[in-house]
Amino acid sequence: MHVNVCTTVKNKLDFLVQTKEKVMNKLNVLAVSVFAAATLISASAMAASVNSTATVTIKTPIAVAETTALSFGTVIPTVAANSATVVLDFSDSATSANATITGATSGDFNVTGAGSSAFTLSGLGTVQMTGTGTDMPLVLSSSPAAGSLALSSGALPIVVGGSLTVGANQLSGAYTASYAVTVNYN
Repeated sequence: MHVNVCTTVKNKLDFLVQTKEKVMNKLNVLAVSVFAAATLISASAMAASVNSTATVTIKTPIAVAETTALSFGTVIPTVAANSATVVLDFSDSATSANATITGATSGDFNVTGAGSSAFTLSGLGTVQMTGTGTDMPLVLSSSPAAGSLALSSGALPIVVGGSLTVGANQLSGAYTASYAVTVNYN
């Protein structure tokens, strides 16, 4: 009987050890599941999302084109020994106290762009007319005056004139100067 009791006790102990291992395994699985669920809930609570919209406005490029070239025409000083200042206004009219002028034209430009956009007109200033004789200073001006302007229905005409100083005893011949009319959106 003693052997039977020992075997029975051993079997019961084995059963209890196996049951304990099964319970521990189930507790481990349960603990891992609880941890994973808590992690997922925690991660979800820390994340957020929102939909948004991106926008862009495309503007017509600003451009400037010359429609009539600036020309002081033919200048004939009344006395060769005197200097003359020739003023070309914005309506193709050139005047001088010491010279006769024929065929003068103001420079005409057309600025085009987007609607009634603001822009800056620049590039005018003093340039040198060069040719067969001594250089002659030309001070350029515009109407409307250089500075901040606005397009009207996508366009604005610009007229360029100026003041040319013809030197005393200026050599006869052709003279030219390059100048820039620059436009940029503000």
